[in-house]
Amino acid sequence: MATSFNIETLPDDCVSTILSYTSPQDACRFSMVSSTLRSAADSDMVWRSFFPSDYHDVVSRAVNPLILKSSSYKHLFYALCNPLLLDGGNMSFKLDKSSGKKSYIISARELSIAWSNDPMYWIWRSMPESRFQEVAVLRTVNWLEIQGKIRTRILTPNTIYGAYLIMKITHREYGLDSAASEVRVAVANEVKNGRVYLSRKDENKQKEETLLHGNRMFGNILIQDRGIPVPSQREDDGWMEIELGEFFSGEADQEVKMSLMEVGYQLKGGLIVEGIEVRPKQVGPRKLGFCNPLDAELWGILKGLELAWGTGARRVELECDSEIALNTIQEGSNNHINSQVVSRIYKWLAEDWDVRWVHTF
Repeated sequence: MATSFNIETLPDDCVSTILSYTSPQDACRFSMVSSTLRSAADSDMVWRSFFPSDYHDVVSRAVNPLILKSSSYKHLFYALCNPLLLDGGNMSFKLDKSSGKKSYIISARELSIAWSNDPMYWIWRSMPESRFQEVAVLRTVNWLEIQGKIRTRILTPNTIYGAYLIMKITHREYGLDSAASEVRVAVANEVKNGRVYLSRKDENKQKEETLLHGNRMFGNILIQDRGIPVPSQREDDGWMEIELGEFFSGEADQEVKMSLMEVGYQLKGGLIVEGIEVRPKQVGPRKLGFCNPLDAELWGILKGLELAWGTGARRVELECDSEIALNTIQEGSNNHINSQVVSRIYKWLAEDWDVRWVHTF
């Protein structure tokens, strides 16, 4: 005869131990199940497990440690989910509320910006909307080069990170929409390159140039390509951002180099640089929008590999009912959309684990 089981009959420390293997989001949901379970879900034992191993070091570097005074680990966790200035105000740190993964923002002062010490090209000034004391404002330059570095040892292990230039455009902007900038993220021998625009060209201006110059060129200025990313508005701080690339933070300590460069000798100005953010990329459900079955299958395989690695699995049997998807991965893809997904699948397959493919019918 089947017997029922009520988790509320377990001792609090047993429930807390179980919850310590979940996530902050799961613990919060669990605490709302009943008042009986709330004490276990809110216990220091549970919330201490969600802290990064180096959080004592992070707290010791805080500009204002008084804001971290807390009566419980849960309250301290959520205090660290708000931006915390470190290292004399040159870096910002926070935890992701859902996962507890770490994010950093490196201030413009900590970046290597070509010609930034020459007031003819760049000026440094304070802005009330910035989290840092100073931002870099581009006056005029034809050689734009911005570089940043970070070590993976201060990031969350086994996590995919994205690097983003945090920026604004002044009303006197010029030249930033004329030529695409080259972006790069490099970790050891893993290098990812791309192209971005730092300003979205006015729609009417874009249409006019397209009509007048069908060869896509006007003098030495390339008319803006629709497929190249442009900055987007950030949700929480009023700034804009453009992705420089992504990388995988594993167990080893490695240096991550991030850069943006545009050296086409086109004069440009009106760019404000606040810093570079390094934050975890979403690994959960993805909204694909309108796509074909092959795209959906490939994204499913990619996310399955990411989740399996994140759980610590090192022997995996991956079942797929799409022979086309398996052939695409085995043979590669020249399709512009699929090639990016396939390359990311290859990166996961190259990790130190055993993945076996099974075609199901």
